[in-house]
Amino acid sequence: MEYSKLLKFFTKKDRTLKEVLNYLKKSGVSDSDSAFFISKLQSQNILNEDRYLENYIKFKIEDYWSKEKIKFHLIEKGYEENLIKEKFEIFGDEIFLEKLETLIQKKIKISTPIKTYSYLLKNGFREEEIVLLFKKLEITIIDRDYES
Repeated sequence: MEYSKLLKFFTKKDRTLKEVLNYLKKSGVSDSDSAFFISKLQSQNILNEDRYLENYIKFKIEDYWSKEKIKFHLIEKGYEENLIKEKFEIFGDEIFLEKLETLIQKKIKISTPIKTYSYLLKNGFREEEIVLLFKKLEITIIDRDYES
């Protein structure tokens, strides 16, 4: 495989190490050549795991993903949970709460409180954060006692 062909693999988006290794393996590249390509990509900052993680988290926050959903998808992509948590710390909890509040306000306009609540739980948002924001926004769920 030519290096230029491998570079085209990166033209549309950043890739994870796992994606690159799978691509090289599928293309029939030997382990030693794969190691050489990986090293070259990393030295040229084309393959940058830190940048990938930070960008992935940033874009998923903007798409109103919960921490749990982001973490689940990153683990599937081959990242360790402790590294993911480390990257979450860069963004802080406040941004997640702000996005959750905005999402609640959007969803509650088109759905019932119980359906909104259920949707948020299914999408990995923590119950205590949902309850906190429902109280703040003065949204009540009939037949649901969420007082602590």
